[in-house]
Amino acid sequence: RENENDLPLNTLWRKYKNQLFTCFMLVVIGEYTGLNAINFYSSSIMLGANAGSVLTPQEIMLIRFVNLGMGVLRILTALSASFFMDKFGRKALYIFGDIVCTVAMALLALSLHLGYPHLSKGMVLFYSFGASLCFALVNPVYFAECLPFKAICFLMFLDNVMSLSIVFGFPT
Repeated sequence: RENENDLPLNTLWRKYKNQLFTCFMLVVIGEYTGLNAINFYSSSIMLGANAGSVLTPQEIMLIRFVNLGMGVLRILTALSASFFMDKFGRKALYIFGDIVCTVAMALLALSLHLGYPHLSKGMVLFYSFGASLCFALVNPVYFAECLPFKAICFLMFLDNVMSLSIVFGFPT
């Protein structure tokens, strides 16, 4: 590609309209999968599973460890998923990650409804694993392959704006 960093935005739009639309839709879909809701509200979700009871210091520490585990799990999954992406392809990884996310969200809703706090903690971790396999890993790789740097920066800006709008739009 010629020096695309010097192109004005209207030229970038004309030249990469289809790729920008596809990548933008992946960002929007990624925002509405629940990944940010799980990340930002995981403590509230786990506290909600214990609704009506007083939490002991051990339970509060367990919730903190689950939140820490989410971050560690996502890093380890992202590191190991690059191997699986090369072996099985992006599409298979995306579909598998989506299936894991769907099952985890269904079981999380069921565990919260039935009042099983330990199952809800496990489903938060299971969901983080699935999300790390699909949206968190595949999107940036795809963006870098089909868009110039300026367009990637614009998409990441939109992604962060949408994340912030969800956080501030639905406070705990």
